[in-house]
Amino acid sequence: MASQPSEIGLEDLGACASDGSEGGAGIPLSDIVRLLSDRFDTAIVTLAGGYCLSLTPTDLSRSLQQVSLLPALNEVLPADSLRARQTPSGVIIFLHKGAEEEAGPDGQQQVIMELVVEGRRNQLSAKPLARYQSQGIVETLVPADFSAFADRNPAETLNRLPGVAITREGSEGRQVSIRGMSADATRIQLNGMEILATGTSIDARGALNRSRSFDFNVFAVDGLQRASLYKTMSADQAEGGIAGTIDLQTPRPLDMAGQREFSLQAGYNTNVAHSAPGGRGLWAESWADGSQAILVSLMYGEHRTQEVGFSTVRWNTGGWDLEKVNPDIPEDWVSRLNSEGDNALFRSRYNRYDILSRESERSSMLAAWQFEPNDGLSLSLTGITAKHRLDITERHLDSAGLGAGDVSGIVINDLAVDGNDILYGDFSHVDIHSELNIEKNHTEFQQLTALLEYRLQPHWQIRGAFGYSHSAFGSPVHDKVWFEANDQDFSYDYRNNDRVALNRYGFDVNDPDQWQVYRVAARGERVDNRFRQAKIDNVFDLASGETTDRVSAGFSYRQYSHSGETLRSHFYDLRGASVGGLFTHTDFAGLGVNGTPARWLTPSLAALERLSVGERSPAVDPGSLFEVYETTWAGYLEWAREWNWRASRLRFDTGLRYSATALHSKGLLASDTLTALRESRSGYGNWLPSLNLSSTLGENGLVRFSTAKNITRPAAADLRASIQIDTSEGTITQGNPGLKPLAATSVDLSFERYASDFESMAALGFFYKKIEDYIVRQSNHFSSENLSEILPGDVFFEQQLKPDDDILAGDYAVTRPVNGDSVYLHGLELSLVQGMNLFPGLLESSSLAFNYTYSNADADYWDEGRKISKPLAGLSKSSGNLVFGGARGRWKFQLSANYRDRYLVEAPSADGNDESGVNASLYGDLAIHYQMDGNLALKVSALNFTNEPLDQYVDTSNRVYSYSKSGRDYFLEVVWKN
Repeated sequence: MASQPSEIGLEDLGACASDGSEGGAGIPLSDIVRLLSDRFDTAIVTLAGGYCLSLTPTDLSRSLQQVSLLPALNEVLPADSLRARQTPSGVIIFLHKGAEEEAGPDGQQQVIMELVVEGRRNQLSAKPLARYQSQGIVETLVPADFSAFADRNPAETLNRLPGVAITREGSEGRQVSIRGMSADATRIQLNGMEILATGTSIDARGALNRSRSFDFNVFAVDGLQRASLYKTMSADQAEGGIAGTIDLQTPRPLDMAGQREFSLQAGYNTNVAHSAPGGRGLWAESWADGSQAILVSLMYGEHRTQEVGFSTVRWNTGGWDLEKVNPDIPEDWVSRLNSEGDNALFRSRYNRYDILSRESERSSMLAAWQFEPNDGLSLSLTGITAKHRLDITERHLDSAGLGAGDVSGIVINDLAVDGNDILYGDFSHVDIHSELNIEKNHTEFQQLTALLEYRLQPHWQIRGAFGYSHSAFGSPVHDKVWFEANDQDFSYDYRNNDRVALNRYGFDVNDPDQWQVYRVAARGERVDNRFRQAKIDNVFDLASGETTDRVSAGFSYRQYSHSGETLRSHFYDLRGASVGGLFTHTDFAGLGVNGTPARWLTPSLAALERLSVGERSPAVDPGSLFEVYETTWAGYLEWAREWNWRASRLRFDTGLRYSATALHSKGLLASDTLTALRESRSGYGNWLPSLNLSSTLGENGLVRFSTAKNITRPAAADLRASIQIDTSEGTITQGNPGLKPLAATSVDLSFERYASDFESMAALGFFYKKIEDYIVRQSNHFSSENLSEILPGDVFFEQQLKPDDDILAGDYAVTRPVNGDSVYLHGLELSLVQGMNLFPGLLESSSLAFNYTYSNADADYWDEGRKISKPLAGLSKSSGNLVFGGARGRWKFQLSANYRDRYLVEAPSADGNDESGVNASLYGDLAIHYQMDGNLALKVSALNFTNEPLDQYVDTSNRVYSYSKSGRDYFLEVVWKN
């Protein structure tokens, strides 16, 4: 139960029956807690609020003469039953061993009830305590979590929470998924307002992000004070995240008043061998008797990595000229070379050795003002700006000739086959490419938030919030140069290593006379996301004896806009030119495979300028040029109650939320001969009920039950009004503005037990979701006669196209997103937090945090007009974390391990592979802190000290798609705090 500090005096204290005082009278501990919390302006929490202390008001008045809280508590707490412990931001009162069974004067065990009093300047921040206090199932990150490791962005810190898994770009965290659902299903808030920031990755990992998945690598963890992960829904929460909502919170100026913090950091990646600097600072000050405060936080950091790997760009089958096959190769293998289905033989396509160098730069500034002239009014204004710059240099050496669909010009000299895979192949007349890819991109993010809390009457409070955010991604430079060596002998061999092939080249890959210019390409991209939001809540608090009621009602407005475009063109006018003056050599460290080339000739950075790549004008991809606008009005009504029933304390909230969304989508109808603007307007409304119920069990147990309905809106790319008609390939690709949002009905059940001092916790939870209208990509074949059945009517009428026009003659493969069948997700979560005394001769204290999540769900996908069933995209059946920490004197350390099971990315995949995904991973991190004096600390961190590979696969047979290692990251930081 939470309550605000109140002006309570000795005359307001209640009475209770106690056999330890004169006349059997005493004072409830709950009243004493309120009195002392108000006197010393400090948060106090206890599970022993039902205790009756053998005290008189005179006894208690002596405690008020103390100058600090702990001596005051020592005056009143019975030493044989209760203890008080100071935390960084408050005090916990708990039962010590042997006191739990203490009986009251009537021989009955005293009621153990929850009481939390929140001081204005302090908030208890222990994670078990935060979960205990929450209405639904909420996981929390506190300041110590953000500073424990040298995490590069919030995703890496969130990854240690139960049920959270992340995708990575290189070894750095990028996007967050919860309980097996995709990152699109997770809603991200900053200071209570929804935000979306997007970036990019290499093509093999999704390239440009135009979904609702939040790219956390845009942000650093600096400047964050708290993060809450809401796994269950209540009516006062905004809809949008069927997996959950993550609310990131920046520091409040009044909470930080008087604090100063500065740090300098140096980072080092073992694959780069160059240091990268960083630093941050925080300053907060109050005035006007502590009623106003400002806070300024600045951060800057650089990071360099190099990813060394191997990739295939999938495997393919067919296209061979069987007359060009060595007659010594077994006939049954030859007969399968151009086969399809279960009898097909797949070849590795590009067999690329990869070197990806990244140089990133992050900076951010936070400025906040807060005004609290009295307990009834609070105003705050917070502005945030963040910038992320990323330069990527890719170099590849590949067998491009094997990547084509038509390989009839290639001679097969020798093969080794295992199942459906050509594990070894020796070929002639293969074109070899050396590629340079340069990308320079940046993301800029701004948010401005205003918050108002005003208590009109003692039991009536109004809360208002207004916010604007803008994320702009731009990649003005994304240029490529290819060199080619024609008609070469080439072989690949997976027989000793199924993740990295041993390639042999029939020529010297470092000889410039063997190479010529093949082509250049220019590309540019931009994405823009904006939110305008406002909400107002009315909260009515009612109390009657030991029962408290809260009624809340509110309205919200949300406007979201998305726009972007991609420009790209390939130019072949330089084909055959000499590479003289255009090349350099790149070193390749290899991946533990003996015989790989130690270096190869590659286009130089100067080649981009000398070939005038930057001066070329790429064409707009018409399918990428679209805009989506959403306007949502929502309202809710919620009732919450707390009361005692027998020996239990019960809490529940139930409510109903309604949201109405208007959608406006713009795009292009583009074909060989026609480009025209298309627009679509639609809308939908959703009733979203919710119920959260919890009850204490015994002294320290708790059981929760939650059920709710929520939605997740489709990705902007799926809602686009664009239609692309490619007559040469016989394909039509389109968006679908008529998509319904995903609607999920959720049920959660959790059993939890806490130590009385909240130093340990155990929780076992079960969850179930029925996800309706799950969005899948449908691909069907249609002839020109029945295209009108699949294309919107305006394609034929407003644009004056007819199904029998030459432009649409022939058969077409039509691909578009559609609402599919329901998906049923179920699973369990286990969480343990335990303070312990391991290695007493070595450590003064130690702790262990462990969590494990199991999730399971299958979805239907479309493959050539038929449905196939596979696991939900992004779902890892098993994931978990282990964090062990210890301290001795000035030293403390934390060791973290994070595991994520294999997960699906796409089904089906291209080139005849039935799926693609990412194999299991285990990442390890280590942090060591040394407190040099009262203000100065030294921190050393090692991230990914296992140098875990990022292993992408295609097909259920686990063919390699991409396998790379990004090295270990070490950080040294010096921190000064006042």
